[in-house]
Amino acid sequence: LTGNGLTVHYGLGGGPRSAGTEEKNKVLLKEDGWFVLDSGVPLPATKEEFLKVLSNVEIIHVRASDSKDMEQAMIRKAMMDISVPQNTGGPPASGVEECQCPEGYSGLSCEQCDTGYYREESDVSSGPLGPCNSCPCNDNQDSCTQDVEAQQVVCVCK
Repeated sequence: LTGNGLTVHYGLGGGPRSAGTEEKNKVLLKEDGWFVLDSGVPLPATKEEFLKVLSNVEIIHVRASDSKDMEQAMIRKAMMDISVPQNTGGPPASGVEECQCPEGYSGLSCEQCDTGYYREESDVSSGPLGPCNSCPCNDNQDSCTQDVEAQQVVCVCK
C-alpha cells in the first residue's frame, strides 16, 4: 500500500508454494504483519506509519509471482470490505476500531480534524499527519484550511 509518500508491505510468509495450486489469501488492514523498508531492511510498521498510509491510499500493489521458475500467475479476484456507521442489513464488520478521540480530532482512528479545526501538515513533531489546530476564526467559520503557500489559515465563514 502506498499513500502520503510512504509504502508499507505485507508478507504472507516464505513457505513453499505448490505449482498448479490455487491460493486464497486474506490480508487484514491492521498494522500487524505490515512492514516498511529502511535501506532494504524490513522493520515492523508502526501504527502511525500505517495510519498515515491508510488516510490516503494512492496505490495497492499486488505481487503475483514469487519465483523465477513460474510460468504463469494470475489474480482471479480481489475484494475489499468496507464499513459504514449504520445498519445495512448485512453482517457487522469485524476488526474495525473506534477510538475515543481527543478534542479537535475525529474518525474511527482519530485520523481527521474535527469541525472547527484544521490540519497543520508542515508540523509533524506530534505525528506523521500533523496536528489538528483550532480555527482562528472567532467561531464564525463553517471550516478552515491551511494555505501552505501563503502561510496562513483561510476561514470559510458561516
